[in-house]
Amino acid sequence: MTKTIKKTACLTALLVLSLGALAQPQQQEKSAADKIQQDMLEAFYAGMGDVMPKLMELNKAYYDVENKDSIRSLMEPLQKIMAERQKDYLEKHPSTALTAYFMRFETGKMSLEKMKEAYNKFDETAKQTATAKEMAQEIA
Repeated sequence: MTKTIKKTACLTALLVLSLGALAQPQQQEKSAADKIQQDMLEAFYAGMGDVMPKLMELNKAYYDVENKDSIRSLMEPLQKIMAERQKDYLEKHPSTALTAYFMRFETGKMSLEKMKEAYNKFDETAKQTATAKEMAQEIA
């Protein structure tokens, strides 16, 4: 599997997991920080109205066709836009609860020092989210 295909698969999986998590009823009550994080994530995705509907449609089609390469090639430019907007958000907002959510998916590619550096930039609300707490456990 090429690097581009792996990256595409990872971005698609992240998108599906994120949207699925938003749609699922929660088993336990979310903390105030996690609710803020969820609201921020929903707003971020809502701001991608030019990309998200197409990407979700293609994601659904991906599982309904045999020639997945044709669908993947249509998804890649949209996922690239999504990744660029996420990167832009991270650069402009290094301390928010949404940043903690996005960073959680990046920690596997980060050194311990980079992870600590990112975590230390989080504001107090971000540090109270489940995703930031997972990062703190990894750092510890």
